Amino acid sequence: MSKPLFFVADEQQKVADVFGAEKTAGEAQLSEDHNQWASEILNELYRQVPYVADFEIDVVLDKVDAERGFGFGHIEVGSKTEALPTATPEQLENAGVRTVRIPVIVKGNILQPFDVLVTEDSKMLPLTEQRLRQAIFRPQMFDVTSKTPGDQTMVGQLYPPFRQNYGFGSGGGFGGFYGAQKLSSVLAAVLQHSNESDLDSFKSSLLDNFTKSAYAANVAAHTALEKIANARPSNVKVAAASFGKIIKPSVLQLVKAAAGYKLKTASHRCWAPHEELIDRGEAVRRCGEKIVLAADMSGAVTLPDEDAAPSLPEVPKAQLVTEPGLYEVQSLDGETLVGLVVPNLLDIDGKHKPIAFFSDGQHSAVQADIAGVPKGAAPELEGEPAVEARGSGVFFYTQPDGELCMTIPLTLKNAVTMPDGCTCYIAETFDGRPVSVKVQPYIQTVVPAVDESTLLVPSSWSWLPLDSSASVALSGDEAGVGKVASAKRVLGSVTVRGGGVDCFSLDGMPLSKVARDEREFVSQDQALFLLAGLGANLKEAQLKLAEASTGRAPVQVPVSRSIKTAEQVRGEAYTAAARQLSGMPVFRQRLWKEAAVVPDPVAVDAVLSLGFVNPENVAAFIGYLPILEEAQRRLCELLVASRLGLKHVPTSALEKCVRALEEVLEGVKEMAFQE
Repeated sequence: MSKPLFFVADEQQKVADVFGAEKTAGEAQLSEDHNQWASEILNELYRQVPYVADFEIDVVLDKVDAERGFGFGHIEVGSKTEALPTATPEQLENAGVRTVRIPVIVKGNILQPFDVLVTEDSKMLPLTEQRLRQAIFRPQMFDVTSKTPGDQTMVGQLYPPFRQNYGFGSGGGFGGFYGAQKLSSVLAAVLQHSNESDLDSFKSSLLDNFTKSAYAANVAAHTALEKIANARPSNVKVAAASFGKIIKPSVLQLVKAAAGYKLKTASHRCWAPHEELIDRGEAVRRCGEKIVLAADMSGAVTLPDEDAAPSLPEVPKAQLVTEPGLYEVQSLDGETLVGLVVPNLLDIDGKHKPIAFFSDGQHSAVQADIAGVPKGAAPELEGEPAVEARGSGVFFYTQPDGELCMTIPLTLKNAVTMPDGCTCYIAETFDGRPVSVKVQPYIQTVVPAVDESTLLVPSSWSWLPLDSSASVALSGDEAGVGKVASAKRVLGSVTVRGGGVDCFSLDGMPLSKVARDEREFVSQDQALFLLAGLGANLKEAQLKLAEASTGRAPVQVPVSRSIKTAEQVRGEAYTAAARQLSGMPVFRQRLWKEAAVVPDPVAVDAVLSLGFVNPENVAAFIGYLPILEEAQRRLCELLVASRLGLKHVPTSALEKCVRALEEVLEGVKEMAFQE
């Protein structure tokens, strides 16, 4: 009969070797005099949990065995502001004042850590400041994660009545979890998008003899092991193929084959052409009878989506601006702008000078020549009254015949009211010449004063401020603007070269990412399929292909979009995901050995799921908050039970599981609120 006893001792020693000694950082030595325990426990509480100083504290020791150095009880924590010193427990309960209890366990005169709390509705949770404050002030915060029926177990020792049924574990206590209700599996949801490296890490852990034997002996872990064994890691190629089916095709081609029809589809947003052989019935169902008949008659039909581009119109030629109006101009750094251009501005001598002005509301320019493409008549300007002019700007006036007159830009520094009531400004021209500007009624146009040092501006004119405009240099070369337009046309087209009978090669910027074998020495059907994907007008494309087939010279086919390959899209998606996830908490927690000794299926499931988190499945945890919270409650109950003497469940493993799961729960809740 002694052999089993030695076997148990041997097993316990193995557990101790794996998870370390029983003493943890939160343990504290108490004195031999149990009468001093209450004050020592209170001091240790303030040391370990300093934030409890904000609450009303009461230490209650329910059971004390001084000879064995054992004690069990709780610390009651309540609100200082709500609790009345003279109120009875019944009065506090009727008034809705809530309390929380922190279990107190002493073994061999060693005080166990304060890391678990019990709420009034018998939920055992990790002791954190956030959990404590929520339990006392906002207990409804826990309602979101309590969808399943509760079960009062060993916590009845702290909040009676206690239901006798083994004493530990939700759903019937330790040993009773086999009959517990079935809950959804977090692990199953996470494994749907698991990584091969995470699965390999778990399999490697089973090479350890202790871990392997612990899982074999732990019935609660068998279901989770089966799920992991049947998991299939994500495959990039398979995922890409599935992704391509979701994207709406931008080109479809139906080719009459010897047996049925060949259907080819692709999208320029994620270029990965997909071909399949279908029968006539399927072809009619998916393409329509008219398209199938056309394929029967011509051999092949290529259809672009609705965004196909029409033929590009001829680009208007740029010209030097000689009349006020709306023009498309080009900055010297190549940027295209559209705005008002006014040539021949009025100088301070009242004469028109070969100086042109441009403004689009955000940019402005003053220079000798401005070249642009006409876009319409000069817009009707709205300015401020001339007598209210301030800062930098121009005076302007639209004559009855529609002609727009404008001065050179001026900077008004000081305003002085003259004896005759007129406003006079000390000003400076855009090129640094000093001048006085006087706004005066009863004159029709800008003229210099008799002394020629003052410019007279009619009070009927307006002031256009330019303080917020950025200065820009524009092209004054007609040919230069034309070259930019030609460059745009080249970027919006592909070059097609004929290479013999039914043989073509395509090249150009929109095709820069497409593989050579898809665009060089291809048939007419393949060339049309590619051009349709690029958004070309197919009628014009067919004419261009016929022209290129003569082989005399390459031809340009206008297109409206570029092609992104599936590989390029995947790369961009990975980069975007990495950027988005860089600010998220690191959820992955590989607790393979710890999970092997947890005797609760829901808790095992949750703990194992933490080791398979990746960017593809991290959001799944938000939907499983109720299950994660339930697992956390069970882990906390097991932790207290192990400290009270539950065999074969190492306390240090449970402590690590509780801490890791709580970190994940905090991160997931933060994500949920952000959503």
